[in-house]
Amino acid sequence: MEDLQTFKLNPKGQVKISLAWAPKRTDFMSGKSQFQRRRINAKKAYSFTVCGGRKDYDYLMEFYNSHFGQLKPFYFDYDGKTEKVYFGSALQVKIKREVGKIVGFSANISLDIDKRGKIDKITPSESDVLPKATPAVTYSSDWNTKVYSSSPAVNRRKEYNKPREKLSVKFKGLKKERDRVIDLYESHADLPCLFPFDGKKVKVRLPDSITITDYREVKKIVGYECQMDLEIV
Repeated sequence: MEDLQTFKLNPKGQVKISLAWAPKRTDFMSGKSQFQRRRINAKKAYSFTVCGGRKDYDYLMEFYNSHFGQLKPFYFDYDGKTEKVYFGSALQVKIKREVGKIVGFSANISLDIDKRGKIDKITPSESDVLPKATPAVTYSSDWNTKVYSSSPAVNRRKEYNKPREKLSVKFKGLKKERDRVIDLYESHADLPCLFPFDGKKVKVRLPDSITITDYREVKKIVGYECQMDLEIV
């Protein structure tokens, strides 16, 4: 490992993890789509809140400024892993004062993971199954019909030979299920998987990006929540 400093302030409450593949997408008249992966691994970022007294405030300011904001990397420990990161945005701190003196603070922190090396991923398969989602699911169907107005006539034309169907779902559960969602997303960049729906397993494609909210007790992850739009293929 490189000789870098480690960020010592612990997140307060929830931690959000963003993952994104952002592949190049080409749509065809048949209604099918082709995806071209442009990354070796999914892009990853953290966002969370830190707070504390004057001592922690001084530490944060010194740490941020010594790294020239978003310029220099450092280490961040989370979920049993040590990762090389950068500050993802300019620092904005809410300061608490008493009699004109700083006595406390809170700040929203975003961290971008450095270019990720080898990651232990599961071997992807189209038979991999997502965890069960919460009962409420929104189904959408889009023929991408184009409407052209040329007075006095109005013309309409469908763009696809079959509709594009999506399921908007929310996953919520324990850490074991959260880890499964992350494993599937990081391994299925351009490969569909299965989702339990209406008594059967539907083949779906995962979205270009997802955000997972970790629920924590002290430093322990006890649950998660994640909203996804799954495209039926």
